[in-house]
Amino acid sequence: MNKFYSLIILLLLCLPTKAQSRLDSLLYRLPLQPVSLWVRSQNPAALSGATLPEYGVATAFANGSQGRFRRVQEAATDLQAGLYAEGLRHLGGWSYYGDFSYGKRWQQELGWAGTDNPLSGNPFTWADSLSGDWAKDFLETNLQVSSPSLFGRLKAGIGIHYRIGQGARALEPKPFFRSRDLALRPGLTYRLSEGKLLGAFAEVRYTFEEQEMGFYSRENALVYRIRGAGTFTRTPLVNAERQTNGSRQATGIQYEAHWQAKRLQLNAQVQQRREEVQEKAMQPLPAGTFKELAAEANADFSLQGERHLLFANLRYTYTNGQGIDPVFFTANALHSSQIISAVLGIAHGEIMNATPVWGLSLQPQIAQLLVEDRTARVSYDITSASATLKGHVRFQLFRYATLTLQPEAGYNHVPAATFEAFRNNIIVRQITAPDYRVLSASYWQSGLLTYLDVPVKTEQRVRLSLGMQHLQPGSIQGSRSRWNSSISFYY
Repeated sequence: MNKFYSLIILLLLCLPTKAQSRLDSLLYRLPLQPVSLWVRSQNPAALSGATLPEYGVATAFANGSQGRFRRVQEAATDLQAGLYAEGLRHLGGWSYYGDFSYGKRWQQELGWAGTDNPLSGNPFTWADSLSGDWAKDFLETNLQVSSPSLFGRLKAGIGIHYRIGQGARALEPKPFFRSRDLALRPGLTYRLSEGKLLGAFAEVRYTFEEQEMGFYSRENALVYRIRGAGTFTRTPLVNAERQTNGSRQATGIQYEAHWQAKRLQLNAQVQQRREEVQEKAMQPLPAGTFKELAAEANADFSLQGERHLLFANLRYTYTNGQGIDPVFFTANALHSSQIISAVLGIAHGEIMNATPVWGLSLQPQIAQLLVEDRTARVSYDITSASATLKGHVRFQLFRYATLTLQPEAGYNHVPAATFEAFRNNIIVRQITAPDYRVLSASYWQSGLLTYLDVPVKTEQRVRLSLGMQHLQPGSIQGSRSRWNSSISFYY
């Protein structure tokens, strides 16, 4: 969500006046919703307090990335296009939100991948050593409902998430996957007093992915069943199937207080993840168990003046995962990460449509990543520090149309990194060591995001968006460029 912070100036410096329409207010407020309790925590009970007007939006989008500065199990060229729609309605004190998206993805020169996402954290994957082109399709929908006040202080809500996907590679042995993801999230908010709110949610999520390899191939393949950063088995394969069954349980608590021109919000949540991988046969064979614990804490504070806004955010995330090896029956593949990040923002401008609004935000971050394979005696430890400066300026082009520019520049520095590998096998040479070189590289980043908002009718707007970002490392060859574009119709 960090990409939204440079838009913090819009909510309070561009409050709707009598001359503004409902959609003018919406377009100013939407980018700032990450500072609201609803979006920050995804507590569905907070939906009615998001202070958004009713709206609908339909979007066509395209984005991509290309370049050599990438991990081995990332595509050299990654393109995605699709359609997205969302809407919000208020009726009789109830609030209803829904979104739907379809995406088509093309990944070129994607190597060592036989699953949808080999970089998900689960070490138990399988792949052949060839690179090829993948085509993937995804459907995703989210529904949320929030109730009116119960007993004067309490609100309840529920959210449902569902996603399905499939993909295949044309090159032999033609790996293929199908995936499903279903989540249910109930939530509550309780008004402690005027300006003070307490919230909580719980979530249960079930994930499933099945993979096939060799069923549509005319040749036998050499398949690697990877079990860590250096542990694997390699066997010839005619055809085979795999399944990954997962479950996640999460819970979170939130607190929000606002008084005069100040606003404070605290969020904390913890998630437990478990995935069982099996080889499908007459008798399913265990292929690994993955467990992960993740925690996150956020603190947001804002101070509004007549012509300025100050904003600060502090965030801490922690993950710890381990893979229980099906051969050694012990935790063999380990990973952990810690990230501390902050956002400091300032904005200045008149609360008028015709006056330019500008702002700046600084986003420092410190991160540590540890990966270990005990059996293969392979490990690396990386500590990085980064800072990104983002700007924001909005121009009035015509009587109603506005242009928004958001430049950014930053640097990621790696002051400490260590790598050990006592077994120099093919997985270490082809995946782990190249990944370490990319993850431990310092790099510069620069980018620009633009929005053009054009009125069509009184209650209809068109938004054109184009963004680009470039990553340039200093210690290794290659670079990486990313871009995104969209056209949205608001009504």
